[in-house]
Amino acid sequence: MNKRVAAVITEYWDISHADVIITKMLDGFRMDGRLYASTIDIVSFYVDKFPPNDLSRETRHSDLWHDSRSAVGRSSRI
Repeated sequence: MNKRVAAVITEYWDISHADVIITKMLDGFRMDGRLYASTIDIVSFYVDKFPPNDLSRETRHSDLWHDSRSAVGRSSRI
């Protein structure tokens, strides 16, 4: 069984740390031509800032995000 975690992200844009790390946890990754699935399930993510190049609302996982204007407690009640 995968561990269920919430991700806390300042910004989520192309090639940001959040994009590189969180996307691999959500979608898995390839290494040496082999696909690896993540052993972590991100069940919620909290995004604090939304620059013009924001990806958090555009991702196919957009149903998981919460922003600073939503109830912060929802992320901790997983």
